[in-house]
Parts: sequence; C-alpha cells; structure tokens
Amino acid sequence: MRHQTAIGAAALSVGLAVAMSSPASGATPRTAPAAPARPDPRTVAAASADRLVAAKPAAFKKAPKDRIVRRGVTSGLRGLQYVAYERTYDGLPVYGGDFVVTTNASGGVLSTSVDQTRTLDVSTKASVGAAQAAETSRTRVSKVETASTPRLTVLAEGTGRLVYETVVSGTQKKAPTKLHVFVDARSGKVVKTYDEVRDAADDRSYYHGTVDLSTAATSMTDPQRSGIRCGGQNGSAYTGTDSAWGSGSGTDLETACVDALYAVQKEWDMLGSWLGRNGINGSGGGFPLRVGLNDVNAYWNGSYTNFGHNQAGTKQATSVDVVGHENGHAVFTTTPGGDSGGSGNEKGA
Repeated sequence: MRHQTAIGAAALSVGLAVAMSSPASGATPRTAPAAPARPDPRTVAAASADRLVAAKPAAFKKAPKDRIVRRGVTSGLRGLQYVAYERTYDGLPVYGGDFVVTTNASGGVLSTSVDQTRTLDVSTKASVGAAQAAETSRTRVSKVETASTPRLTVLAEGTGRLVYETVVSGTQKKAPTKLHVFVDARSGKVVKTYDEVRDAADDRSYYHGTVDLSTAATSMTDPQRSGIRCGGQNGSAYTGTDSAWGSGSGTDLETACVDALYAVQKEWDMLGSWLGRNGINGSGGGFPLRVGLNDVNAYWNGSYTNFGHNQAGTKQATSVDVVGHENGHAVFTTTPGGDSGGSGNEKGA
C-alpha cells in the first residue's frame, strides 16, 4: 500500500506540474521579457563627450561669450567614436574654434584635439563695412562668377581677430576656384584665404580593362553607395539602354566614368574594411563625379570631383590614383578636424 500510495502521489505531482506549466485553453501563454536594447555607441559617445566639455571648459579654451555646439559623431574601427564640436563667440561663428573628442565603444574618453590655443577675448564691432570687405575679397579672384555676402566671423588667432568671410567662386589662372577670403574688420586687409577647390594633376574601362561596376540598369548611378554617380559637366549621370558602359577608348567620356566609378567604389570599400568608415563622407554617403573637364587638371570643389584629360588629349585623368586623390580631399572635408570648420589645411595632408 505504501508503495502504491507513493507511486500515486508521484503521478499526482507530475500531473500537477504539467497542469501548472500548460496554459489553459484560450489563455495567452507567458513570454520571457525581451532583453534590454543595447545603447547606440554614438549616443553614448556624445553624452560622454558632452559631460567632459561641460566639466572641463578650460581644456577647450571656452570663453564666457562662447557657445559650444555638438555637430555630429563619426564612427571608426573597433568602436572608436569621434565627436565633433564647433563654437560661436558672442553669436558669431568662430573659424578655427572646432575640436574633436575621441571615445571608445563604451564611451570612455581616449583623447581630445583642440587647435585653438587661447581663450577668445575680442570686440565684435567692425570698423570696416561689409561692402568694402566684399570688394577687397573679389580682387583675389581673376574672373569672379559669384561672391557670397560677407559674414562677420571671429578668427581663432591669439585671443581672436574679427574678420569678414567672403566666398568668391570663379577662375584663377585658368583653374576653377572657390576661395574663402578673410578680411580684417578693422584694417580692411586680407589676413587669410583658403580654397575649397583642391587640384591634382562587363564595363570597359581605359585603365582597368573589363570590370564589374555597381550601377543602376540604365544610369551611371550607384544604387549601393548613396550619392555616387558619374556624368558630364552638367552634373547629370550618363544614361543608356542597358548597364554595359564604355568602349575602352581613352577619349570616350562614358569610359572615363567607368574608370572613375571603379576607383571610387574600391575606395569606398577600402575605407570601410580598413578604417570602419561609413562611405566617403563618414555617414553613409558620397559625392558625384564629373568627367570631360576641358583642362589638364582634376579637382575637388567641396561638392563634387571633376576630371579633365592628359596633355595630349588622348586619355582622361581618371586613373585610380587621381580619382582616389580627389575623393581623399572629400574624406578630409567631411571628417571632424579635417579641412572644414577651421583648420583649412587638411591637417598637413
């Protein structure tokens, strides 16, 4: 009896366990709570960098009239994050006041890069008018096409210099230019310039033979890499009835686009695999390429790359080194601490 009772008790226990673990008919089964989402490393980096900037203003040469503005986070290899900042002084933009905070994947600060050497302390009242600054700026370009309205700016030089910044586009020595001219707002003299235009001397390319490009079905636009397209001087991508591009001739501009697209696609992939960079601009995008420039030249102008031809006119300047070089300028332009935001010198590159 004891043996039978023990077996019956065991069976009852098992039955109860099964009954308790099985949902009743029509009842909603319980689900385990979802694991908490991992925080975005970019968000963590931005918060960490913001705390550092707020806690140690002297390290970033922050003046009482400064306002520090975070401009973005660029992700790199092995979880590195680069948090970029700009500043204004008494409401005016500061050229050379940008800086970068680098963190690891968990938000730990690894380093800071601050070009500005002193805290700003300068009057923001101009003695020279904007019209005079514009006229002076235009004299720096031989053939002016457009000129921006002069903008009062603080140059991060010493304790600061009040200047007018004017962007003058046109031609200089037969080459395109997009010149930033800084005119002292007290003396009226030009104190600094920098040019956004950077000079360099089953698809059939001229330089690489038959290659496989990523293009749309009837357009020389890359569907896998945002912003990448190639065409003529009007900025539109070349089109066709199919996706077989180029003749292999050194004078054929469609062939030049094959070479240019091949090179920039390889550069895009290299930046990702070697450096963890997301595209040419670091945020998943790139820039248009133009061919057929009537010049022995190639350049980046801050918005697109443009490629001419060799001295004899027998081939286009779209070899992989030239295309890589010009898009390298684009990389610097769109990288925190690069040629934008204040340094203007591609960090010695």
